[in-house]
Amino acid sequence: MGGYIGRGQPVAAGGDSVETADLVDDSVTNAKIATNAVTGDSIAANAVGNSELSDNAVDSAQIAAGAVDDAHLATGISASKLTGALPAISGASLTNLTSTFAGLTDTTVSTSDPATNTNPSATGHLWINKTSGEAYICTSATNNANTWKNIGPGTGDISPNYSAQWLVIGGGGAGGYTTGGWNGGGGGSGGIAYHSGVTLTPTNTFTVTVGTGGAGPTSQGEQGSDNVADSGTNSSIVSSGYTTVTAYGGGGGSGYVNAYINGADGGSGGGGEGNSQQNASHATQGVGGTTLYGTAGDPGDQGSPYNSGGGGGAGAAATSSNGGVGTSAFSTWGAATSSGELVSGTYYYAGGGGAGMTSGSGGVGGHGGAGNGGSDAGTSGGDATDGTGGGGGGRGKYNVGSGVAGSGGDGIVIIRYTDAGGQRGSGGTVAQSGGYYYHKFTTSGTFTA
Repeated sequence: MGGYIGRGQPVAAGGDSVETADLVDDSVTNAKIATNAVTGDSIAANAVGNSELSDNAVDSAQIAAGAVDDAHLATGISASKLTGALPAISGASLTNLTSTFAGLTDTTVSTSDPATNTNPSATGHLWINKTSGEAYICTSATNNANTWKNIGPGTGDISPNYSAQWLVIGGGGAGGYTTGGWNGGGGGSGGIAYHSGVTLTPTNTFTVTVGTGGAGPTSQGEQGSDNVADSGTNSSIVSSGYTTVTAYGGGGGSGYVNAYINGADGGSGGGGEGNSQQNASHATQGVGGTTLYGTAGDPGDQGSPYNSGGGGGAGAAATSSNGGVGTSAFSTWGAATSSGELVSGTYYYAGGGGAGMTSGSGGVGGHGGAGNGGSDAGTSGGDATDGTGGGGGGRGKYNVGSGVAGSGGDGIVIIRYTDAGGQRGSGGTVAQSGGYYYHKFTTSGTFTA
């Protein structure tokens, strides 16, 4: 029996009697097709193309397990199309992977070590010496001045040269002593030798010597036949291939034993006992630095009341019985290393010792750790502070009291460099402040660059 579908044309019963032309658009919906009524055998090859499928019309629920094999997968599936848990993948199926360190872009495998002018693309680059087995990481990447940290079995990083500043201060001179003349002169401060820029080669070693202060005499016999107290000893930094930098010890103050004489010459000169025959002592400062510090000691009164002269300081000469003021040029160094003498927020080094007085309370020691002088009651001169290079104070009036002379302060050596590349050297007491690393030596030792 015939019938009508869609366009109203008669349709013969049986056979392939319904064609696309007999169907009105959208006249056959999903609801009019029984489940499994249309099988794969009923669809001609390539009859349904991508254009006939709406977006997301076929999802994983409509695809039977194993229905899509490798032959039906296009090459070059992007990662964005892969979601969820992935099955195990054979390494043989993975491409564009490297199987060696040498194939990595941030790793170098070589038969030699890197050098400072081996320029990686960035910090973190790994360098492996396959001959020695040592390995390095670049921790600072600067063109032709790179730093390579040794992380392998060997020792010794590869670092560029760097610049450092040296502050070298000699030991201070002792104050003078007398029981047969007038009073003791103040001890001169240790000289200062400062170097503004020494180029250091990593691993080089430097012998650091810290000068000691002169020991204050406690008797006429200790003053010695030369009529002056002990001078301080020199401080220095020494290494092969480098200019030696030395700061001379301060001159000892004079005190009558068998003659009236000047205070001793030294880094800063010692003070005289006070007599018309005396002259100011001389400052020898030091050698090897770009800037040297040290001044003359005062000769003392050239007449009554014959007060003795103060010792010279690194920043100013002595004035009468008062010791010369030390220098505040290195105040930031003092703040960073807790050294020197702090006065009203400023740090001073190497003050001159105050002198003993026949008439008065004693000369004042200069800022920078110096000792004060003894008084007209025959009191003792004060000891200088170690680590400042200050001069010791002279004994007071000769024929009264039981005072002694003050000792000079030990010197100090400080090395500093910028902290931009991290801590480079070793030795001494290390501090970091204001963009610098400081290595402070209050006793002799070794600095390794």
